[in-house]
Formats: sequence, C-alpha cells, structure tokens
Amino acid sequence: MEQVYWVQYRDRRLRAIYPKKWDQHYRKNNGKEVFNPCKCRELLRLSERRIEDLQMYLIGGPADQQDCPSKLNE
Repeated sequence: MEQVYWVQYRDRRLRAIYPKKWDQHYRKNNGKEVFNPCKCRELLRLSERRIEDLQMYLIGGPADQQDCPSKLNE
C-alpha cells in the first residue's frame, strides 16, 4: 500500500505544479508535443528521492547513520 500511496502523491504533486492547462500552454508556446523538461526533471527528482527512501529499508540508511538507533538498524 505504501507504494500505491507514493504513486498517488507523486501524480498529485506533478498535477499541482504542472496542471493540464499548463501543459497545453507550454506546448502552444513552444510548439512541442512532448513533456516539458521542467515536469520531467521534477518527476526524476521525485523518483530519485523515492529510491533514497527505499534504500533506508533495504540497507539501513546512509553510511554516516548506520550506528544511529532506529527500527531500521535493529
């Protein structure tokens, strides 16, 4: 369920920052039928952040936090 919630969060965030009308405006002004680069960069940033979050569960966090007490390091 956490993954489902994350996908919903990601999609809602992108729609909040770049609503459908914004995409239409971008394409009209730039004559392109592709995603705008700003939206793609934000999607990439969110995906990279999600990967970092998942690494906390898989490897117990960043190297400088391995000794910190938490449920992840038990």
